[in-house]
Amino acid sequence: MLVELFPDAKNVGILYCSAEPNSVYQATEFGKYLDEDGISHKEYTVADSNDIASVVQSAVSEVDVIYIPTDNTMAGNTEAIDNITRPAGIPVIAGEEGICSGCGVATLSISYYDIGYKAGEMAYDILVNGKDISTMDIEYAPNVTKEYNAAICSDLGITVPMITWQLMPNNIFFPYKGVFPMNYFMSLDPLALFRSMPGAFAQGMVWGLMALGVYITYRLLDFADLTVDGSLATGGAVAVMLIRGGMSPWVALIFAFLAGMAAGFITGILHTALGIPGILASILTQISLYSINLNIMGCSNQAVSVDKYPLVVSLRYLSDSNSTRVQIFATCILFCFAIVAILYWYFGTEQGHAIRATGCNQQMARAQGINTNLHTVIALMISNGLVGLSGGLYAQYQGAADVNMGRGAIVIGLAAVIIGEVIFGRLCAGKNLAFAYTLFSVIGGAIIYYIVMNVVLWLKLPSDDLKLFSAIVVAVFLAIPYLKSTRKGKER
Repeated sequence: MLVELFPDAKNVGILYCSAEPNSVYQATEFGKYLDEDGISHKEYTVADSNDIASVVQSAVSEVDVIYIPTDNTMAGNTEAIDNITRPAGIPVIAGEEGICSGCGVATLSISYYDIGYKAGEMAYDILVNGKDISTMDIEYAPNVTKEYNAAICSDLGITVPMITWQLMPNNIFFPYKGVFPMNYFMSLDPLALFRSMPGAFAQGMVWGLMALGVYITYRLLDFADLTVDGSLATGGAVAVMLIRGGMSPWVALIFAFLAGMAAGFITGILHTALGIPGILASILTQISLYSINLNIMGCSNQAVSVDKYPLVVSLRYLSDSNSTRVQIFATCILFCFAIVAILYWYFGTEQGHAIRATGCNQQMARAQGINTNLHTVIALMISNGLVGLSGGLYAQYQGAADVNMGRGAIVIGLAAVIIGEVIFGRLCAGKNLAFAYTLFSVIGGAIIYYIVMNVVLWLKLPSDDLKLFSAIVVAVFLAIPYLKSTRKGKER
């Protein structure tokens, strides 16, 4: 089917989630068929929904066509994929009807009713006719139908032969095995890296708000809070469901912030009122939020299309006209400035100083008459409120909310905080507005983190190892201050 529609395609990308065995099998088999036809192909894998935007942006700069098997993770994030592939002019061949309706141009559709009917006949033969299961033949879908997505085909200028088609209702560390390194470096396209930078900056600013929340608990409160992995998804789930229900995307962000605050409140109460250690209290809240998020959305993911709703930010804005590109960057920059200004003012108040004193030395703070339990809860609420707000923005940015969208968020947040401190620490120290500069450095750290991730993808290193590279980046920047101090100590 791919060869029929795109006979001139030379490079095919196979996009799937490596955590789904069915997708891995289909991708391997599809690769064999491409090898038989002499078509070059590369696998683009993700560990979870957080990696989809970055991986797809890398893929569209390197391939002519993308194939997606029957993959649950991709099926739940077709809006995010379509926001990148359609503006880039890259067609997607889908493994099933649902994915095709969201981001594909064509698919071979099967009838689940026919499959169920055939399964019923097999069950009848076993239960009534006494057939031996071990000797029965494997049955397949009796019929398949070529179907196409008219809207996306029209946007991409693809003409489908109507007579035969119906309208729809290798991961290795070195990218080129056996190829001389010079050929590898010659294959890298600097323009592809340049084109990915706007996405890295926009995504960095959105996640920078989440990193500010991590900074409050990690640095100011000295509290190991893992709630963020759950509260990010909670903010996204609340925002998406309210938008789908007719609420303004801007107003939905307020409720995303409040939902995050509620998550932080639960962690705070578990820790202060029930005496549960902080890290354990946050883990308990994070685990419970998974079920809560499922109940909020009614399923594992929900899409919110920029074609139907006036979203605050969206991947599509980066690929449309210059005016929409200016709009998304202006929105992100104004958000960052507004949040930093509010935090700078708040932590200069008496209550803000009390929170900082609680984080510095709880015993001394209590001796000064500060209610440390109360201020711990307040700090956790503010922190997770910012995380929820970031989740609401990120869900709009990628076009969907997913129960797993917060997985690994704490690593990204810590990376942003540490990178910001290492790179911008000296610039912030001793300034009149040192605290404000420090907050901006956290956002800058998030942007640099996503730039590094885009460089990793541009170098064609395995996308399935993004989490490993994230951990390495954090470890390196955590080690730099220690190594510097150790070196100075030896010099003395």
